[in-house]
Amino acid sequence: MIIEQLAIGFVMLLLTVVVHAVGIDILIRLSPRLRDPISQKFKHSWQVIMTSIIVMGIYGIHIIVIWMWAGLYLVYECAPIASLSDALYFSISSYTTLGLGDIILSESCRILSGVEAANGFILFGWTTAFIFAVVNGLYKREEKQLE
Repeated sequence: MIIEQLAIGFVMLLLTVVVHAVGIDILIRLSPRLRDPISQKFKHSWQVIMTSIIVMGIYGIHIIVIWMWAGLYLVYECAPIASLSDALYFSISSYTTLGLGDIILSESCRILSGVEAANGFILFGWTTAFIFAVVNGLYKREEKQLE
């Protein structure tokens, strides 16, 4: 049972990393297309708008990943999760490493919640590094233009 949960968790980690990578790639490719019109329209605050767009895009990627985990809990029939609402609530709690403990999964699924927490921890770290790089790049570009 533990090996099965670890195998399923590994597959979910792989899938969620791919989703995160594809989402970040889309944001990277979309940014230059948005940058010029936004910087022309919002001359002095365009970096704030671009940063907000990037952050909301990343937030959307995390929401997709949380839904993926919630779907797994439903498909795998992890008791006591009986509804989509329960699955999403539990997934958010696990993914953010909040772990409220008001829903405790059956023994056949317990390891998955720990894997999800590790997944969230890793993807939040990746997100932090990405946002830092984007913001740094936005303001470095501005500095170069002022020189």
